[in-house]
Amino acid sequence: MTRYAIPTRRASRRQGTVLVCVLGCIATILVVGALTAQFALRSRLAARTQRSWLQVQFLAEAGTLRAVEKLRSNIDYSGETWAPGFVGTSQFEATEILITVQQSKDASQSFDIQIVAKLFNLNSPERALQSTQSLQINQNQLSDEETKS
Repeated sequence: MTRYAIPTRRASRRQGTVLVCVLGCIATILVVGALTAQFALRSRLAARTQRSWLQVQFLAEAGTLRAVEKLRSNIDYSGETWAPGFVGTSQFEATEILITVQQSKDASQSFDIQIVAKLFNLNSPERALQSTQSLQINQNQLSDEETKS
């Protein structure tokens, strides 16, 4: 006759305690994993937003350079709406740069240049990123920059 061990009350309590500890460890691992995933998603979103802000600032800088070059070649240049070619990202797909050039009210030989660069999605243009740059340039500076080149 074979003897089988009959579990005692102490052994079944120990198994229950081990089960609760294992379930607690699994829950802790799941919480840490979920927090890590959430942190990674937020970091990715922050990086994408930072990249978009840099793009719109670079667009404004390009608009400034374009305005100075156009003003250097044509002193009567008054500005334009420029839509440079742009390879869209998943978030934004279109650009627009509004360049305004006016004779300065303070000095007769200087110009006020205002650049408004926009980066937006065609489906929801109200969610555009916008950067504005303003500068004042003297007519002598335009000719000085030519001689430096």
